[in-house]
Amino acid sequence: MAAEEKHTDRFDELCSAYVLDALTEEERCEFEGMLKRADDQQLQLYHEMRHVGDHLAASVRHEEPPPKVKNQLMSRIRERTKPSSLFLRITTTLKLDKPQIAISAFMIMLIIVALLAYLER
Repeated sequence: MAAEEKHTDRFDELCSAYVLDALTEEERCEFEGMLKRADDQQLQLYHEMRHVGDHLAASVRHEEPPPKVKNQLMSRIRERTKPSSLFLRITTTLKLDKPQIAISAFMIMLIIVALLAYLER
């Protein structure tokens, strides 16, 4: 009885997150397996939650923030995501326009500098 109740609680928990697309890949697979073995009551719960989830996004009114607030927020985001000046100089000098290549090159250079500093000791 306790194992069955635990299974039902887990189903309820995963179901609500599943309909909101908020599960990890592992949890999604677990829930889809549970859904295949679900009884009528669990299937009814799933369909009701799915219905609510489908209408949830439509029920929220989209509003644009005032331009001043939006500009301040975007400015803060740009400041926090701005690359360091050394990183920027290196990637610009080497004409590395793809982020993956730029990061890889920067990491290799850091390793070389650290290795040289270690060897000079």
